[in-house]
Amino acid sequence: MVDGMSEDGTRDIIEEFKTTKSLRAIAKQSHEIATSSALKSGLLAMTSKFNPWIVEVWFKKGVTDTVAESAAKGIRDMGIKGVKNVRTGKKHLLFGSLSPKEVEIICQRLLANSIIQNYFLKKEK
Repeated sequence: MVDGMSEDGTRDIIEEFKTTKSLRAIAKQSHEIATSSALKSGLLAMTSKFNPWIVEVWFKKGVTDTVAESAAKGIRDMGIKGVKNVRTGKKHLLFGSLSPKEVEIICQRLLANSIIQNYFLKKEK
């Protein structure tokens, strides 16, 4: 067990989400997971060993981002006033021997909807 998680790293988290209704508790738990030293060290080991492609997918300007709107509302509801804007996106790490052309095909056909999203590529060194 690492940082209060079961061996598979999810069971305790799922149970916590099932039993809590508090947005603040969910936000705190999410932050703890995202900043977990075990998660960071595991990702660092993976990225340094395999040099993945990093793909970030974001909504285009003018597209409604309902998750970001909900997060912004939750932040305001918690009484925090310093946040001016919230945006959501996804980061994908692609491991393996992939050419730039193959990564472009994956992005265009699978990871991003070109009508409402932009994607950005970076090769980790």
